[in-house]
Amino acid sequence: MPLPPNRSQVILMQKAAAALEGGHHALLESPTGTGKTMALLCSSLAWQAAQAAAGAAPRPAQGSQAPRIFWAARTHAQLDHAVRELRRTKHRPMMTILASRERFCLHPDIAVAPNKTEACEQATIIGRMSCSYLEHAEAIIYPQAPHHLSAYKPGGRVETFQIEDLVKEGARGHVCPYHASRDVLTEGAALIFVTYSQLLDPPVRSANGLDDLLPTSAVIFDEGHNVAGECREAATLQMSRADVEGLLAELTRMHTSLTGCKEAAKWRHAAEFAVQLRALLSRMLAWLVRQIASSHLPFSQDSQLGEGQESCVQGGSIACQAALGAFELSEARLTSLQSRLKAMRRGLIEEGFESTAVKSGPINELEALLSKLLFLVQTGGNAYQLMLHRQAAPAPGAARPVRAPGMPAPRRDGGFAFICLHAATALRPVASKACTVLLASGTLGPLPALAAELGLQQDMPETSLSLDASPAGKVFKRPKLPKDHAGAKLPASQPAKTASSLVRRVEMIACPHHRHLAMNLLPLSLASAPGPSGAMVRLDSTFSQRGEAGYQDALGSAILAACRAIPDGVLCFFPSWGLLTSAAQCWSASGLMQTLSATKLVVQEPHNVSGEVFEESINTYR
Repeated sequence: MPLPPNRSQVILMQKAAAALEGGHHALLESPTGTGKTMALLCSSLAWQAAQAAAGAAPRPAQGSQAPRIFWAARTHAQLDHAVRELRRTKHRPMMTILASRERFCLHPDIAVAPNKTEACEQATIIGRMSCSYLEHAEAIIYPQAPHHLSAYKPGGRVETFQIEDLVKEGARGHVCPYHASRDVLTEGAALIFVTYSQLLDPPVRSANGLDDLLPTSAVIFDEGHNVAGECREAATLQMSRADVEGLLAELTRMHTSLTGCKEAAKWRHAAEFAVQLRALLSRMLAWLVRQIASSHLPFSQDSQLGEGQESCVQGGSIACQAALGAFELSEARLTSLQSRLKAMRRGLIEEGFESTAVKSGPINELEALLSKLLFLVQTGGNAYQLMLHRQAAPAPGAARPVRAPGMPAPRRDGGFAFICLHAATALRPVASKACTVLLASGTLGPLPALAAELGLQQDMPETSLSLDASPAGKVFKRPKLPKDHAGAKLPASQPAKTASSLVRRVEMIACPHHRHLAMNLLPLSLASAPGPSGAMVRLDSTFSQRGEAGYQDALGSAILAACRAIPDGVLCFFPSWGLLTSAAQCWSASGLMQTLSATKLVVQEPHNVSGEVFEESINTYR
């Protein structure tokens, strides 16, 4: 630690080290501002160094013999923050950051292309290379050659780097930063910074080669309160009728390209596979058309989807299993389709067909579709809810378009979503393979409920949790396991156990605040504020009261008063996106938003946007 640790950091480091040494999972809650990133980095890297000294988890790759550590965060800005904290420590494991082509690409044409991934693949086709950065890197064996790899080792010019630093390194040597970041991983990087999706999304995880690394790795999720939502999103399948029809058209184009090329006989099996995939999509489309045309399903108006839209929600496994039956899918069938799709993709890449005769975008979409369908099949639909949506039929008495005899009925658009309700669906493949999974955040509670939702207790005996309150913080305990499985400190000569050899255990720790926090805070509460007429309105934000007349105006008045009284920044938390949106609309209509904007710069957190837009908003606020 660069500075003496506070009591929260001491507890956090002790519990993180115990989980890493014992090979079990941990939920670590430590209040914002207590230095949990630094504490986690120091404890995990110290454990890794000790394992390296003991010769644990040998790997054929160059670099440390220690288990790898994956550090996962939601945004690239959070990863950059972790790297800045790493630079303050004495630890210097060989590291890398797995960011997207959008973040790394230096090619002047690809950098401005609408689809950078496809443009990059086209420019780097074997035998037809048009990217001078990758071509030069391969010519000088960068970064694999020892004199290049030394730059990434302790004492090297990029021993620690943020995304921008690696981009500068690529420009300096005219080499590709994107491929360099992956090659450093292959060469034995011991600390890998990734975003949540790179671990939780099966096709992305597989494309980066991370599945094979997890059994000898520890995974740390920073800002872990976001993990449950990211897991549910990673396992949710949502498609419109246009999406399904678009994939069908691409499969038809793929089949035509493969059967019409000069070496059509060589690609006969791939062309036949495209026909099988097209048959699956055709069954999905036929099922969807039947659902959105049904007069028996309980569709109702849904204003959240837009004017003239209806939705229907079906819970439980029955609806999901009926859909899977219509798709004619089983776990064995999906696994076979996934294997064949991967094999076809490898063949296309080796022959330089991908992104030329066959576009990579549709193959990516097919991989995502199959992986999410596999989640659905493996859970039997029990973790899912099926939502259908469609255009509403014309109201009774409304004018209807005249249709000539023989003309088809008007097209009715719609879509479906298999919404994942259980975060464990996407986390389990990672947690079951990794040696240890640590989730850390300032707000994880209630910890037992989160552990259950994430599926981190599935291998534990069914016993009740007890809560020990002490000055050192809150520790949620289960009855002790046998000594060899209870997380006891391993002798220096004993290598770390792999995930499959352990009876899983989960620690749940709530670290305390700073000792003198109460002296530096002034907690106040407002029970009411003036409404539009000047009368006092109760500030009751319960769901049933949010729509009461004058509540949102009174809420705005209270925030305006706080902004005028507080000299610096003001951070406002809303209980839901719906209330935030409706309040902002109300204040814009009444003129209160203009008054707020004249008092302080107003930055509203964006919803359902890319990480780059979100980070831009945060930087504006700062």
